[in-house]
Amino acid sequence: DVVLARRRWYGGAELASALEPAAEHERLTALTEWRGRHGVPEEVVVKTAFEQVSPRTLDPADMLPRRRQFKPQYVDLASALGTRVLPRMLDRRATDERAVNYLEEALPAVVDGTHAYEWVVEIGRRPGGLFHYEGDFGS
Repeated sequence: DVVLARRRWYGGAELASALEPAAEHERLTALTEWRGRHGVPEEVVVKTAFEQVSPRTLDPADMLPRRRQFKPQYVDLASALGTRVLPRMLDRRATDERAVNYLEEALPAVVDGTHAYEWVVEIGRRPGGLFHYEGDFGS
């Protein structure tokens, strides 16, 4: 299998209501139902995006603390522990009003086998231009 892009889910109010029950078994049930309605896999990564924020718009002194606070975090949505810590993960990320949290599928997933490979292909594009590869083709 080849992964070109990972699927994302922006939970919004529906995810928030699934995480509300105080009893862990009720929260796990509500979260499982939410996952089923939206096709969310068991293993995801919690990530945060910022509206109109890029490395060029940040003060360099803010970069490292921001990267540490909003580091992607793996969570197993089918486990009691994952269900317990997910609300706190999301609350810790809610300190910036420009932050938008989302879940991204954790791929490659855990499967039977001994190896997995991940390739990163860097593609560049000038504003309004076409995507192109700037590597050396040996010519």
